[in-house]
Amino acid sequence: HLGSRPNFHRPCMSSAWAWITDGKIPFQLCAQHHFPSDRGLLTVYEGRGLQHLGGSATRARTLTEEFDLRRLQLGSEAGGFVTLQALAAVQLEVELMGEVGKHVNVVRSHSCIIENTGLTHSRMLLCDPCLGDLEERLTGLSLLETLEVGQHCALGLGHLHACGILCRTLSPEGVLRGQDGFWKLGDFSCACRLSDESEWRGRGKAPPEACRPQEISPAADVWLLGRLLARISLHADDCVSDVPCVSPGVLLDLFSARLWVLLHWFLAAVPEHRPAAGEAAALLGTVEFLEAREVLAEMPAAVHSRITCSVTAAARSVAVDGVGSRDPLLDRLSVADLAELRELADIERLCDNCGFGHRSVVKPASLNAVGETSTESGSNYISATGSDHSSDIGWEGNPFASDSPF
Repeated sequence: HLGSRPNFHRPCMSSAWAWITDGKIPFQLCAQHHFPSDRGLLTVYEGRGLQHLGGSATRARTLTEEFDLRRLQLGSEAGGFVTLQALAAVQLEVELMGEVGKHVNVVRSHSCIIENTGLTHSRMLLCDPCLGDLEERLTGLSLLETLEVGQHCALGLGHLHACGILCRTLSPEGVLRGQDGFWKLGDFSCACRLSDESEWRGRGKAPPEACRPQEISPAADVWLLGRLLARISLHADDCVSDVPCVSPGVLLDLFSARLWVLLHWFLAAVPEHRPAAGEAAALLGTVEFLEAREVLAEMPAAVHSRITCSVTAAARSVAVDGVGSRDPLLDRLSVADLAELRELADIERLCDNCGFGHRSVVKPASLNAVGETSTESGSNYISATGSDHSSDIGWEGNPFASDSPF
């Protein structure tokens, strides 16, 4: 055909570079940065902004890998100067993220560079890519998914504590979902080394010992984990003393009641009464198949007593709910103890769920998927009465026995 043009073949192009030239990438190319690493100099191409981490992260990639670029920015303060205190805080955050190394439940920082734009100073971190944060999933999580979040966070905290680092903040915005499907700790803005004695800098609610810096320990992070789980699973926006505030009706659900009982342990007012982070991960794995009464037997006496008071108050509320305001039974119910309440009202379901019923202990038929993810555990526990129950019930009733799969 006279109007046709010769068919010149384009030279072969590497598929790795095709995403730059053919416009098939999901974002427009913005800038490139060079990060030093143990593999040499990494050139990454910055792309679209991300919603998690308050919008401070962008997606970037090399020719073969994806990363999150996280900017720790310091704006113009004090008449156009970045304060030394703010600079030291950012420097500490960068150092701590580098010290934690590689762990499946902690966001990994591969490298860091300094970026100065006008009066803004920032440290740019090259991190593992994440799909989103927990804040985006709060309304769609089932209880079992919440237990998975709790276990992953507890295992991440255990790794931080082993590295000598205290997290000091645990909010839905700082818990990220990695591309590998695991939840990861990603907020180190308030973290510190355990050897550093300083005032509490965590955001939001603080554990009871926050006013006594010399007593701050890894148990403070377990308290934060308990409050996070109370918020996302039981919708308890606040905790009065060491009790997660929930409607008594929530305790009529078996798994919610078991988790509510367990969270009393995490939220204990005395730091020494709380489980360690690794133990907390194992305990969260028992919620689906282990009755609350068996967990109660392992708690410190003070925590057990506190739960007894909480269950009694909840039982009274349920008992008087169907009683008229002029019924003479109302006054009796309002002061009755748990044993008397059982005789006067239909609260057996609530008591059974919380571990104070009369039903026999049901041994688990098999482990659940959430429990199987736990790889850390503590030694055999001694109950509040001082006796060792591990020889009585074995691993089927005690996940911390010597032959336990945990």
